[in-house]
Amino acid sequence: MLIKSINCKVDEEKKERFSTAQEQWGELKELEGFHGQIGGWNESEAYIVGCWENMRAYQRFMNETHDNIFYDSNQKDTYTLCETELYQSLFDITDTSFVEALAHSSFLRVAICDVKQGHEKQFLHMQETVWNPGIVRAEGMMGGVVGRSLSSNRYIALSLWKDAAAHQHYVKEIFPQLHHIANPSEQLLHIEGKQITLVNSWSVLPIHCV
Repeated sequence: MLIKSINCKVDEEKKERFSTAQEQWGELKELEGFHGQIGGWNESEAYIVGCWENMRAYQRFMNETHDNIFYDSNQKDTYTLCETELYQSLFDITDTSFVEALAHSSFLRVAICDVKQGHEKQFLHMQETVWNPGIVRAEGMMGGVVGRSLSSNRYIALSLWKDAAAHQHYVKEIFPQLHHIANPSEQLLHIEGKQITLVNSWSVLPIHCV
């Protein structure tokens, strides 16, 4: 699966306009190879995640559909900066697929990890043997996925939660022990975390999931 992250800086006075424009992407649900899209706010930042079956399906969307929706919604006038990145999914974090969990979550935790050269195997080993088994113990954890950037030595870990309170309980009660065992500073140059309160009206699910 191909994962696209979209990160937009939005001025406070334009948040409502941005949100209205983001609600116009419903046409995606009818496209072949589309697996779902969610998004929400992290203070003045809008963060959106789109999932596609593969690069071919994504490129077809970009070539044939993207610009029509984008310009019709006037979204280009609602933000000051927009950054995107593509990732190839490597594995789901739980037995429930990330795509299945999209419809049942209201909070998204994002971990963007720049991994040291030569430490990729160790990083993924810790993800599969420490982080994944630990996080699935958390009540309210709905699903997640780990992916690798197509353009750099960057990895992304996305976890979906029933609500912010469930994630906060995990951070307080489970995360510290996992962090101590995994010792991510050995594998990482830098890590950036985001906590996204999802906006339901931004969610677009493929027709077979609705």
